[in-house]
Amino acid sequence: MMKLLIADDEPLVQIGLKSMLDWASLDIEICGTAANGEQAYNLIVQEKPEIVISDIKMPVMSGLELAKRCREEFGRFPVFIILTSYEDFQFAREALSIQAVDYLIKLELTPESLGKAVRHAVQAVREGRKLEVPQTAEVPDLALFQERFYIRLLNGLFESRDQFLHQIQEFQIPFDAAGYRAASIRLRANGANPLTQEQKLTLNRSTLQMFSEMMTKYLPCHVISLDIQHFAVIFFIPREHLEDSKEYLFQALCQTFDMLFNYYTVSLFGGVGRLVSEPFHIADSYSEAKQFLPTDGKSGRIVFGETQAAVQENHNVFSLSLFREEIRKAFEETNEEALKEILDNIMELLSNNRVQLAQAMDAASSFLHLTINLLEDGAEIAARIFQDEADGYQGLYRLNSVGQVVSWLEKLKEGLIEALQDQQKKGSNYLVENVKRYVGSNLDKRLTLQDTALTFSISPSYLSQLFKKYAEVGFNEYVSQRKVEKAKEYLKQNQLKIYEIAEQLGFENAFYFSKVFKKFEGCSPRDYLNRG
Repeated sequence: MMKLLIADDEPLVQIGLKSMLDWASLDIEICGTAANGEQAYNLIVQEKPEIVISDIKMPVMSGLELAKRCREEFGRFPVFIILTSYEDFQFAREALSIQAVDYLIKLELTPESLGKAVRHAVQAVREGRKLEVPQTAEVPDLALFQERFYIRLLNGLFESRDQFLHQIQEFQIPFDAAGYRAASIRLRANGANPLTQEQKLTLNRSTLQMFSEMMTKYLPCHVISLDIQHFAVIFFIPREHLEDSKEYLFQALCQTFDMLFNYYTVSLFGGVGRLVSEPFHIADSYSEAKQFLPTDGKSGRIVFGETQAAVQENHNVFSLSLFREEIRKAFEETNEEALKEILDNIMELLSNNRVQLAQAMDAASSFLHLTINLLEDGAEIAARIFQDEADGYQGLYRLNSVGQVVSWLEKLKEGLIEALQDQQKKGSNYLVENVKRYVGSNLDKRLTLQDTALTFSISPSYLSQLFKKYAEVGFNEYVSQRKVEKAKEYLKQNQLKIYEIAEQLGFENAFYFSKVFKKFEGCSPRDYLNRG
């Protein structure tokens, strides 16, 4: 059970927070209440709560001062939920430095909003604990697979419709809307003082969280973080808004952008792609959204692709989609020669085809996003390549000519080639390691080479080659080995019958299970049990 502390100088607020939720059902214990910041600090030292709900304005020590002190002395925990009043909006930006998980306005506080904030806090605590404890579990994070799925979807990286359909089933992603639109969003901080890198990250995280919460009041959507300044959104258009989706979405985005500006002093600009009826074609909508993403607001904060058709016809269009499949394969195969050829071709096209700066920037940023999301430790590798630049790889968005973008890509290319060569020297392959973890968490299923390859967006023959090279055993043999190892654990526990173990491990029948078991152990499951 997690501990929670309430810090507020108003007794009625303390009572209200205590009674607003069934804390026991949330597996939370209220370990104390404090009327000022100093008292709250002493209780935190004594009780060690994981979560603190604190008012910004308190006697002796403010909520911000309390949170900063705790962060400096105790690290990640406790996490803070900050209570504000309308007149305290100017504090929200300052509160970014403490990485509060949520901000609640007292006059609008409801059980629903409080419960949502507390659930965010609980999730933040759990994620923080994962970072502090070495991970030995074999189970890969489903959310990670889902985010990679969305990156592939936005960039059109599926080899076939069958692969796409297999993954939406495997990763539990429902696509049942009447239509879909994709958007590319850029955010810009407007404060007088420059933000530190940590504050930029917190601003990005807070903006995305509030954007998602605001937009889902109008339309279901999924937000995909790309980098500190950019994120993508997939909107699920219900049937009642198919006809007016452009107008309805425009109003929803305007109101959300305004709210985020008022709250965080951050400006948002959005390009929105045309409506598509099939989720498989969301990449087409997203490609259009990126092409017409406003760079300076002169053409408006929000631009819809279908209104720019005439503009599109009048200039030379460069699309990275021509290289998507080659990029995917180069990253998955850690093939530095193929990657060099791809980037050389892209840079030549950008240099010789008189493309506009916005298109060159889109090509470079798209390649950066694929690097971060498809390459093992992609974000760390990109950061290392541009570590001598003032803004790191984010310096891309400050370039003002196609020539500068090409030079930026040249530096990225040289760094990626070196990184891929280093990975090859390690003698292992991250894709194989991910597949092994996937197998370990799905031993109860009938795992085939074909289905597993579809799950990881690669061909069965390539997965087979990888396993033979890096695992020194074929894929099917590896799966059988893992199942037999698990079967031995079940047999030692002596709680399941042999046919139940066969069912538990996804074997067709007990006879086939016994055959596989005997192949690896030299005896039948029953003999192994009797011998034990």
